[in-house]
Amino acid sequence: MTLQPDERERAGVAGVRVLPLIDDWGWQSLLDICAVVRAGRYDVVHVQYQNEMYGRSASITALPLALRLLRVRVPTIVTVHDYGTPWPRRIRVRLLAGPYGKVWFAVMLLASLRIILTNEQDEFRFLRQRWHYPVPAARYTTIPVGSNLPVPLVVHDVNVSDDPIPAPDVPEQQRQQGLLASTEVVTVGYFGFVNPAKGIDTLMEGFALARRGKPRLRLIMICELNKTVPYHQELRERISRADLRDFVTLTGKLDDAQAAERLAHCDIVALPFRDGVSLRRTTLMAALALSCPVISTIATVPPKNVVAGRDLVLIPPGDTEALARVIVELADDPAQRALLGRHAREAARAFAWPTIAERTTQLYRQVATQSGRGSAR
Repeated sequence: MTLQPDERERAGVAGVRVLPLIDDWGWQSLLDICAVVRAGRYDVVHVQYQNEMYGRSASITALPLALRLLRVRVPTIVTVHDYGTPWPRRIRVRLLAGPYGKVWFAVMLLASLRIILTNEQDEFRFLRQRWHYPVPAARYTTIPVGSNLPVPLVVHDVNVSDDPIPAPDVPEQQRQQGLLASTEVVTVGYFGFVNPAKGIDTLMEGFALARRGKPRLRLIMICELNKTVPYHQELRERISRADLRDFVTLTGKLDDAQAAERLAHCDIVALPFRDGVSLRRTTLMAALALSCPVISTIATVPPKNVVAGRDLVLIPPGDTEALARVIVELADDPAQRALLGRHAREAARAFAWPTIAERTTQLYRQVATQSGRGSAR
């Protein structure tokens, strides 16, 4: 799209310019964005809406309406990555905060020219349960998301003929006798943000249960636990107990390349989401693209492009016993892990970023033409 250079702009990659405008999301930031859009020669404003990314401020949800009220003739597109709602900074009473956030979320959708959904669950929510948000169905478009991590040049691909990673104290004679099924080190990985919706407490208990029958299991948590967040502190306390203390590794914050490398070398990846597996989860996309055998949870509206039992294994949400059972089964079956990994990578090809970019660019052209912005090309 056409961009108006500005002294505050910084050159990015592939022709992208970054405007470092926002220090703290709030209503002043809304005015700053409106001023930039009004002064520039933009064809489309595209909001990537993920509630936490904007500090749960309502200012970003007001952007489509603000541009209309200011008569700025630049159409707005919103990609709904989640439907978390804003929270008033000065009001902590839930009775007020709930309606406040829902109203602003609805305002954003109603004032946008087009809305991008990323998965089947959101299609069901917004298209089949339209009494929540009475937006015309013609405004919705579905474009999936892809992996939020790069794929390393060398991906750890577990082949049936590969030797598992042996524990340091396993004698060579024992390995030659084929006794590794009971003595190999198998790593279970988790990657992503940490909140109750991710089911990490289920992962902790399921992993601890699995270790009773499979002592050589290790859990690597590719994430950051903040000491000031109560839920994070609960997880830290759980890890400190005797049954997990020496068997869980917390990586802390890693850059994308480091996170991809650690995730690619996990033998199993467990993502026990409380609301079920969803293709809006870029962490799931990352695990699939990296050929990881994935355990996740059954969703009310199952994804169309991944097949349970072939591309990944699904268990009921919150079922620690089922999670433990599947971890042990996969730990004892490197051939099944290899097969799941190969199918995962094949499934991930449907969510390649070049394909997503092309579909998004096509939508930009449609919206720009529809709104009379002739510079789109």
